Order: sequence, then structure tokens, then C-alpha cells
Amino acid sequence: MAIARGCVSYGLTVAGPIFLFDKFDLKEFLVMEHAFHFLSGCAAGGSIELTVAKAYQYSALSAGEKKHLVSSMAMLYRRCLRTLPLNMVGGGIFFSTFEAGHHALAPRMNPFLADLFVAGSANILTATALRPVGLAVTQGPSALRHTPLASLFRGLPQEVMWTAPAMAINMACFSATMNTLSRRGIVALGGVYPSVAASAAVGGAACHITVGSVKQFVDFVHHSRSGVQPADPLKLGMLLKEWVRDPEERAEWTAELQKEVLGCVVGGIAFTAVNTALCKAFGK
Repeated sequence: MAIARGCVSYGLTVAGPIFLFDKFDLKEFLVMEHAFHFLSGCAAGGSIELTVAKAYQYSALSAGEKKHLVSSMAMLYRRCLRTLPLNMVGGGIFFSTFEAGHHALAPRMNPFLADLFVAGSANILTATALRPVGLAVTQGPSALRHTPLASLFRGLPQEVMWTAPAMAINMACFSATMNTLSRRGIVALGGVYPSVAASAAVGGAACHITVGSVKQFVDFVHHSRSGVQPADPLKLGMLLKEWVRDPEERAEWTAELQKEVLGCVVGGIAFTAVNTALCKAFGK
């Protein structure tokens, strides 16, 4: 059911904007290139959930739970049976939307700015489309008929306020790095997958250093008892120094950086591998 609803959301969020930008052959659009991107995005989302996410969830377990490796990992994987299709559909919607928008806008404007806009928009579309999909997965399709729209999309603006700029910077830096490596012949010399891994690492690091750092500092200020107001730059500056020097905050920042970079590398390689395999299988 989640896959079916994701495909419907994919059609609504990708087909409309693309036909506004340019003319595409309908059969090729629906069956080949963009369907490949959707399936490759599903593979990327699923790969991140099954590898990096599970590794960090395991690291967060207590010492007693870690002693029983097999049972603990089995428990974690059982918990993800419902969320895995959601992550896969989310990856499919995001990557297919991004690839479609990139090919439509990048030739018409600055590629970096185009990727910023397209990736941010794709994240908002994905987050919006996943709300009904997530409700159907967790509570059943019948819950969609009884849930008000205001309740269904509650908290969405606060969510995309951070995720949209993060993904915009991530994908724009990834594409810029990949283009640079390609122009300098490094992709042809060293292979596609090392270049994808390096570009994904740059994108993941860039989004965490910028948006991730700001979000962590905002959370630090919010949870502090200092009563600092945004209009008080002196106290904010003092709190910034405290945040930078705090060993727990530094450890959290480093752990999140590693998680972001590893997730981007795994997702980028999975997307490239599946997309390459599909293109070869269908002669694209």
C-alpha cells in the first residue's frame, strides 16, 4: 500500500512540474528515465535505513543490549519493517523529483542555484507526500478518511524549515563536486563510484557544517536556562562560545557529521548502482 501511494505521489509531484518546463515523450517519461530514478531513489532510501541508520541505532543501545548482538539487531530490523517502505518511497520521490527538476532547470540557469532550488523544493514535496503515506503505513489506509488535513500536516513547516535547506545544500554541493571531478577527468580516471562517494561526502559534510550546526546551536539555546533572546547578541555570543567548548555538544556534532556523511555516501552509491543496472538492462 505504501509503495502504491508513493507511486501516486510520485506521479503528482513529478509529472506536473516537468510538463510545465519542457516537452518529454510520455512513454519515455513514465516508463523509462524517471521511473529508473524513482526506483534508484527507493534503493538509496532503503540502503541508508538498513545500514547507517541501524548501525547508529545499535550504538545508542545500552551495554546490556549490545551484549546480545543477534537479538538486538533482529529487534531493530523488526521495528523498521513498517518504516522501511516509507523511507524507500521518500527516497524515490525525492530523487526522481530532483533529477527531473535538475535536467529541466540546470541548462537554463546557474547549475548550483538550480540545484539549490530543485533540491529544496523536492524535499518539501517529499515531506508533504509522505504524510498521508506514513499515516497509511502506521495506522492503516482507513485512518486517512478520518484524519483532518490540519492534523495530518501539523508540524510540517517546522520540519521542512531545516530539512529543505539541508537537502538543498547537500545536493547542490554534490552536483558541483561531481561536475568538477568530471571536468578534470577524475571520474574517467578513477571510476564513477569513488567520485560519487567523494561528492556525496562533500555534500553531506557541507549540509551538516551549515544547517546542521545552526540547528544544533538553536536547540542548545532553546534548552539552556539562560533566558537568552534572539535580539541579545552579547549573550548569544557568550552562549556560542559555551556551545563550541562544550565536550558533549562537540561529540554530538561529530557523531551527526559522521552519520550524515556515511548516509550520503551509502545512498549515493546505491542510487548510482541501481540506476546504472536499470539503464544497462533496458538499453538506455
